[in-house]
Amino acid sequence: DKRKTKDVFLFELEEEAMDEEIVLDAIPVQDALKMEEKIETDRVDRLLAKKTAQDKLIKTILDRTQGSIDALKCRLVSDLESIEHASKSLRKGHYSKLEQQRKAFGLVQRRLIRRVREHRRAVEEYFGYLDSSHSASYRPPKSWCGSLWATNWHGVPTIVRLQVSCLRAIKNKLPTGKYFIMATLMDRLAGHPLQGLKHQIGEGPSSQTIVHFGTTQPTAHLGTYHTVELKWAQEHDHIFLACPSSVELQPAMCILFEIILSSTTRTNKNIVMGWGAFPLCSEHIEVVSGKFKLPILRGSVDRSLSKFQDIQDLLANDVDSWLCNMY
Repeated sequence: DKRKTKDVFLFELEEEAMDEEIVLDAIPVQDALKMEEKIETDRVDRLLAKKTAQDKLIKTILDRTQGSIDALKCRLVSDLESIEHASKSLRKGHYSKLEQQRKAFGLVQRRLIRRVREHRRAVEEYFGYLDSSHSASYRPPKSWCGSLWATNWHGVPTIVRLQVSCLRAIKNKLPTGKYFIMATLMDRLAGHPLQGLKHQIGEGPSSQTIVHFGTTQPTAHLGTYHTVELKWAQEHDHIFLACPSSVELQPAMCILFEIILSSTTRTNKNIVMGWGAFPLCSEHIEVVSGKFKLPILRGSVDRSLSKFQDIQDLLANDVDSWLCNMY
């Protein structure tokens, strides 16, 4: 049985492997050499064709690169010529303007010199030659009537400029909105405004009248806890006041500052959110000058505080009445 099974297996294997059978046979040496030579020749031809294609590609790239370089050189030369032409035009225009300015300045200078000479002759004709009063050679002219004229500035109001830098430590103690500061001259703390002060600067339509009060321009406040400061732009932080003259100053006079919330469509009116007072005079009965820090109280002006010591005591006893500091 085993032998029979083996024969059947060999028969089936022979039938299945017949289609895949490879017949080996010997070929002449000359034919093998020719076939090998042909294979090598084909391989060399393929390599030569590949190298030729690569050479053509490299040549094409080099030609394109050289063309781009030539185009860039031409463009560079053209740009340099344009820049040189523009530079010459600018220099020519600049020198022309300088020459025009020189001529204009020279003309103005000659006119000013001529006008100064005319005024000098008029002054000499009216007053004579100026000299020291203790000089023995000084002789007043005959046209001078002999009376000495002097300007009396004692009664003229003094113009004071207040520059508000910022409100610090304000945070969310003030609601969102636009705020401005109003400064008013008072005869004393909890007193009355100095309404009679007025001084006109300039003449005609461009004249400006300075009175006893003034305000800054409004500036916006976000009303958040992280908004520590409320600052004014440099062109909006000035307040000009007409103060009494040096002979009319009183030690009790002060400047009242009010922090005002601008009116909106909802409120329809300005609201005083804080206030503070600062002395107008120094210990020498002169208008104060320098940089200062002023505490600001909450709410509208409290007329019951008639002395600066009262304000200090209020801040010492009730810190919640403090709003911020003004610089």
